[in-house]
Amino acid sequence: MIKLTPEIQKYVNNALSDGFPMILCSVDEDNKPSLTYYGSTQVHRNDELAIWVRNPNSGTLNRIANNQNVALLYRNIPEHLGWQFHGRAIIVTDPEVALNIYNNSPKLERDRDPEMLGKALIIELDSVTGRNVEMKR
Repeated sequence: MIKLTPEIQKYVNNALSDGFPMILCSVDEDNKPSLTYYGSTQVHRNDELAIWVRNPNSGTLNRIANNQNVALLYRNIPEHLGWQFHGRAIIVTDPEVALNIYNNSPKLERDRDPEMLGKALIIELDSVTGRNVEMKR
């Protein structure tokens, strides 16, 4: 069972402001991985993360349209913390949920998309691993 701990939630939700934006890996139609930083990464539910993707034509959105499998990485060297998150990304179609994800993104991220042209993603987590952490759905 996956239930993100308060510690994980705190570090994920503050990753950008702490200087450790999370990295998302998605896979294209040729099964080639691509890495992208996402400062908007946040805990959506105890077993889900969310991201605001500012560019509606982003490669990430195009890649997950073909393959929903993604991985995210959090690494904070000074605190000796690191977690890998694996799951399936889903483009949010509910405007209220998308607005909530946008509003919960750091101001720096919202300021880069003031007209809300981007899209929200929810990542349903299948596993979370790291030091002293091993969770599976």
